[in-house]
Amino acid sequence: MAISFIAAESTDGTSTAIPAHIAGDLLLFNSFRDGSNSTPTKPADITQLDTNTTNSAGSLSGYKVAASSSET
Repeated sequence: MAISFIAAESTDGTSTAIPAHIAGDLLLFNSFRDGSNSTPTKPADITQLDTNTTNSAGSLSGYKVAASSSET
């Protein structure tokens, strides 16, 4: 089995749709909050990998393994 990039999605808001996927796909998550020294809120079903907070921004990275093709 090969590892390959399937799709990406981004938004300039508070949420975004997850691109088409199937059960077993690794879904990577990264959020960035500019103009605030606080970390973005982590969705409940995401495993947190890293957070970073500075004087002017905060970020959060994580992942989940898709249980189905209809993750939200």
